Amino acid sequence: RMSLTWRFILSCARDRNLKRVYMSKVGGGVFAKLLNKDPSTHYDRLLKDSLPREHADFPEIEIHKLPNISVFVTEEMSHLLNDSLLVNAWDPWSMVGNGNAGDNSLDGYFGRDSAMAVLCWPATNPLLSYRAIDEGEFGKGYDKGKGKGHDKGYDKGNGKGFK
Repeated sequence: RMSLTWRFILSCARDRNLKRVYMSKVGGGVFAKLLNKDPSTHYDRLLKDSLPREHADFPEIEIHKLPNISVFVTEEMSHLLNDSLLVNAWDPWSMVGNGNAGDNSLDGYFGRDSAMAVLCWPATNPLLSYRAIDEGEFGKGYDKGKGKGHDKGYDKGNGKGFK
């Protein structure tokens, strides 16, 4: 499922001709508590095994670690917003932005520093549309983490991966 998540994100960036994705640890925070109890299913291991494989199909897109979301609302960094996708670690069981200013999670910061709650809700944004990702796209070139393409330097700080 992590591979499919990365493919959704990278497909969205490509569809919108974006150059960069700023990625949070989607599913790697509070929701990874049980996952991380076993080294074979630890979030960091699954990320290292899945993101490089999916990123190989989207070489034109840079992946960066998402900094504090508030930096993007500064004049110095705002120019990056035009061709970047910022990935929130939101869970689907709450409104986008959660408690906004009353919530110190990443989602709360996204909510307080943007108009996401209004823009991401179909009831207030009639321009939202559904786009299916063909599951046939999932796993293209998938090699179960073995052989070529397994480690593309994602933990080496080369500026092209998520660390």
